[in-house]
Amino acid sequence: MHRIAVLATFLGTAGIAVAYALAFASPGVARHGPLVMAIAMPVCLLGALMLGAAPIRRSVGRAAGSSRTTFIAVAATLVLVLVASGFLLALYLPQETVASRLWLGLPLRAAIILYGVGIAPLFILPLVYAVTFAERETDEPPSGDTINGSSETAVS
Repeated sequence: MHRIAVLATFLGTAGIAVAYALAFASPGVARHGPLVMAIAMPVCLLGALMLGAAPIRRSVGRAAGSSRTTFIAVAATLVLVLVASGFLLALYLPQETVASRLWLGLPLRAAIILYGVGIAPLFILPLVYAVTFAERETDEPPSGDTINGSSETAVS
């Protein structure tokens, strides 16, 4: 999972760089920049999420395809689809008019960005952290820590 996360982060970052470079191209080519950016940003987010949630080391006796790894992959994919679809919808929906309906006080495209891209992932990401939290705890204190306030250092 670590390799996939690094690859997603690299591809997302490269896509963002390409989108910025397209802004300086001719108008016919530059019109593809927002599309590239709308896809590259969620891919970079996916990679960062997976890097942050990936196990630091494998637990003894745990299979490589554990349910936690599957949960992280499903949650990261859900966030990717949610954020990418939100950006793409806001990008390609028609412009609002004065008579357009408001969604929770916002025009439709602004509501999609705020609620779909900004708030909806906040319900998924804490779950991923909670599921992977126990895996990140260690029984040993970090090297150099003192035991019971004395000057003795922890011995493994």
